[in-house]
Amino acid sequence: MGIFPFEDSQDYSPLIHTVNDLLGTSVNNMEQVGVFTKAMIATTISLADMVPPQSVAVHGTVTDYSTGLPIQGATVQVVGSAVSPVTTNASGQYTFGSIQTGIYNFRASKAGYATAIQAMSITTTDTIVNFQLQESQAWSFESGVFESS
Repeated sequence: MGIFPFEDSQDYSPLIHTVNDLLGTSVNNMEQVGVFTKAMIATTISLADMVPPQSVAVHGTVTDYSTGLPIQGATVQVVGSAVSPVTTNASGQYTFGSIQTGIYNFRASKAGYATAIQAMSITTTDTIVNFQLQESQAWSFESGVFESS
């Protein structure tokens, strides 16, 4: 018996034909289809495990849109994931230590600023996600005036 359970049987799809079938030179139609089928399945199985997901460090800076100054204490999240949120340092910088490559929505927020969301494709070479937050004021329904956060 071969590596595939069906390898020794002659139960291959009769609907698949080779060039030799069309030319009339095929000795055994089932044998020709069987070789092709086994090669395709082996290729599919070997390709399925070739590229494991990779983890990379993602980092960036959160700055004030108007002044360009760094924002300390902003929260950056990977939306909809189990990755824990991080907080920016005094230079407005943050780092996620390990995120698998893929497409993510990143959210940056801080009291007194409008929340920003960016969709990014994280690859082994593209790992920087910067934000510029705009100041905003909150409307108080209790007092009826704008209040700073």
